[in-house]
Amino acid sequence: MTADKPKWALFKCPCRCGDVVTLSLQPVHRPHWRLTRTLTGRPTLYPSVWRDKGCLSHFWLRDGRVSWCADTGSSPDLRMSR
Repeated sequence: MTADKPKWALFKCPCRCGDVVTLSLQPVHRPHWRLTRTLTGRPTLYPSVWRDKGCLSHFWLRDGRVSWCADTGSSPDLRMSR
């Protein structure tokens, strides 16, 4: 990874709970996300963000816009165990 590439994505949770979401952009970490930007700088993250603590939000960030997933508010751990 070159020095000019970001290693982390930090932003306020879009649900307005006030928490700061911290995501690794480093492939050596599990999990990690891929960040791309449009020519105007709008971010896209892959894969979706599913918070496993706090508000339990689940959403996609595409072209700087939040798209909520239907299972927002339920724990990823609970959903995977069903």
